[in-house]
Order: sequence, then structure tokens, then C-alpha cells
Amino acid sequence: MTRCLSACLLVSPLLTACFAAVAADLPDGLAESAISSTAESESHRWILDSAGKIYRGTKNADSGELSWTEFVRVGLDSPVGLVAGKNGSVIVAQRVELTQIFDENNDGRGDFFRALISGLPIGSEIAGGPFPGTGGDLLVVFSSAGGATKNLVSWKPGKGSRGVIELPRTAIAFAISPDRLLAASIRDSGGTWIGTASLGASKKEKAPVRAAPVAKPPEVEKAGPPEPAPKPELEPAVRIPIPMFGEHAAKIEQLNFKDPGTLLAPQNQLTIFLEPCDGRVQGGVILTPEDAGEDKLVINHIRLASDGFEIGFSTEIDRLNLPEIKIAAGDTAPGAEMVAVPLKEAVVDPDGKTITVIPEALDSGLVYAFDLTGLKRFESDVVLQNPRAAYTVLKIRPTGETAPPVREIETGTETETDDAADAEKSANEKPEE
Repeated sequence: MTRCLSACLLVSPLLTACFAAVAADLPDGLAESAISSTAESESHRWILDSAGKIYRGTKNADSGELSWTEFVRVGLDSPVGLVAGKNGSVIVAQRVELTQIFDENNDGRGDFFRALISGLPIGSEIAGGPFPGTGGDLLVVFSSAGGATKNLVSWKPGKGSRGVIELPRTAIAFAISPDRLLAASIRDSGGTWIGTASLGASKKEKAPVRAAPVAKPPEVEKAGPPEPAPKPELEPAVRIPIPMFGEHAAKIEQLNFKDPGTLLAPQNQLTIFLEPCDGRVQGGVILTPEDAGEDKLVINHIRLASDGFEIGFSTEIDRLNLPEIKIAAGDTAPGAEMVAVPLKEAVVDPDGKTITVIPEALDSGLVYAFDLTGLKRFESDVVLQNPRAAYTVLKIRPTGETAPPVREIETGTETETDDAADAEKSANEKPEE
């Protein structure tokens, strides 16, 4: 299959004009909401869109600007994710195959396809990944026939696969942060849960380099059943309730980490904030406006304070004319009713960009929802674009424990390997025929 696809891409004259390079942060005409997965290396940025196309942005060594080409336009089988590979290649997880794609003649398009994993059992498929591991491996989510079981599996060239963690069969979208936190979306009748699990640190600490974690195997490896996975460790972290977010809280099919504490569900227009608290991971969620320019007022973060909730804004708010701040709380169970909670106090920070909302009672095991409709920008009639936010309190922050700092959201992701020597050695390798 891969050889046939490679040949088709090499000879088709209809595709040649589609790969004209464009200098921009995103390929011309591609909306951010259409991006399914991204990856980045020292020299390239990769984008997989919802239509199954792969774009490659080549970085200018002097200016850092990106020149985009349509690296693969057609032929992929339901791709779910990608990661940057060595020698300017990209590794793509298709429905039944993990494929490495090269640009052999440097014309900006993929023309050599190598299957890294194929031959899955009938009915099984790749449901998530690939994600870079810590020892030259890749992490891939395998789903058995009919989705009866799902496992996150570590695969390494020449060494096969091993189970890392068993996942709920209802888990849909997956992401792994730079500090090895796995996140997955789990749909139920009351909305969507974001579950998390720590995958632990690398056994060997070596200087990371931005390179692919996969060497090219001499031949295709058949994917047999993985080793038995350990006991499931995915724990609920953030509930996204339907009463607060409506259709945005429906099935989340895409998750991307922007940094270790910020998770995006772009197709659902949601930003999810994760933070540790007394040994658990929990956090909040906001609706991300499609048009949030510098002149707009938006909520840009929510986190747990010692006695309430800290809500941050993009610019200074009108502290002298605060609207009625509505608070509701409900159990984390599906379909739980949200009940109004009295506001004890609302304290605006001196810079006017943060407000601490303190309810009369703060309890664990509840989802707190906030409505700040009518809040305005300082000395302006510009109103808050996304007035609703929610926070899932699984643990109350212990006295004296401070909240983690708000992270600056960065664009793009990096793939790493813990073997710098191997990456340097393979830099001049060419794909084998």
C-alpha cells in the first residue's frame, strides 16, 4: 500500500502545483480551527488538518520565517496525529499503519513512504498518537476490534511494543505534555471529562535534542498484541459540564498541549487549565472566542486560590462597576444539578487584570461555575466576550500551598530524543529502498 501511494505521489502532475511555498505562520487559507495535530523540529513545522492533509513549514535560518508546502495532499487513511522525524521526515499515525514519510528529492512534498507498524489484527486500529517517548520510542494508542479495549503502547524499532497504560474504552482524544502528563477526553451523559495520568520521567537523563525518536527499520515490523497493560491509572481531572458550555462540552475529538499546564480543544473552542493540588491534577475550563484581538476583553485563565478562584483577563477591567457575579456548584457526577452559591467577596488585583472570586463555601468534589456577564473593559464600553468559566475542585489547596504561576502559552510543539549522539549520527542517513 505504501509503495503504491509513494509512486502515485511521484508521478501525478496534478499535484505539482499544489505544493507552492507560502511564507506565513500558517499555510495560506488554513484556519486554526481546522488543525488536528502539529509537530516541530529544528528546521520544520508540521500541520495535519481535519481533511487529512499534511503541511510542512520550512524555517528560514536567518529570519525564522516559514515557507509552507502541501507535503501530502491525498492518500492517507484517517490520520490521527503526527510527530517530526529525522532527516526532514514526518511520522504519521494512520488508521491501521504508522508511517514515516520522506522528501527524497527536496521538492517540498512527500515521495517516499515507509511503514513502521502495520499488519494490525482485523478490526484493530490506531486511535491516538504518535507521541515522542523518552528512550527513542514512540507512544501510540491502540484500539482493539470494536473499541473493546484501548491501550497506550510504547513501540521501539527492533524491540517491538509494550503496554504503558490501559485506557477507558470511552476515551476519545489524547495528548501528552512535555513533562509526561497524559490527557484524554472521556464523554458521558453529563458532558466531557478530561482525565490525566502521569507517565513518569525518563529512566536516563541525557541532554535532549530536537530530533526524531525513530530510526528507520530495515523492514516492516508486524504489530502483534502488546504486553498486558498495568492497572489503569487515568484519573478524572476536569469536568466540562453541558449546562455551562452547551454543544462545546460535547464529544472532544482533538486535544493539544500548548504547555504543561494548558490544554486546547480547538474544534470545541475550549481552553483547559491543569494544575497540581495536594497530589491530584485538577483545573478549570473557559470558552475561547474565535476573535480575541488586542482590543477585546476576554478571560484568559482560571485557577484555584487558597480561599476561592482566581480569574484572569486579557486587559484591565472596570473595577468600579462590577456586574453581579453568579456562582453555581454541582456534583461531578453526570447530569448533576448546578445550584446557586452565594458570593462572599470579589477582590480585584491592583493591576485590574485579575479578580479573586470567593464563594461563601468552598468544598471538594464539586464543579464550580462562574458567570461574569456584563463585565466591561476599563474606561470602555467593550464587554467581556467569554463570561463563563468552570473549575473542578477535587482537592482544596492546603493552607500555605501557593498556586503554580500562570504559564505563557507558546505555539508549536517539539519532539525530543534522549540520545543526542544517535540523532547526530542519523542526520546524514538516507531512507533505504
